[in-house]
Amino acid sequence: MGQCDWRRRYVRHPTHGDAPTRPWDGQGQRRRLRGLIEQGKVKPSWIVSQELSLDHAPQAYQHFGQREDAWTKALLHRDDS
Repeated sequence: MGQCDWRRRYVRHPTHGDAPTRPWDGQGQRRRLRGLIEQGKVKPSWIVSQELSLDHAPQAYQHFGQREDAWTKALLHRDDS
């Protein structure tokens, strides 16, 4: 895992180099995002490509690891049976 030095404002990843970071103010940005979702201006569900049970989590990781098309984000649901 990469190291983060907030004074330099980037994260250093061991194989991919530096990635710029942005400060997250927590509550304020969270409230703003929630407001945009409630107003229908932002639809976060577009990124979810799969919905699976927890039993299928290993296969999902395999698909992500192989960078297969149509696998952007998976929601894992536990089985309450």
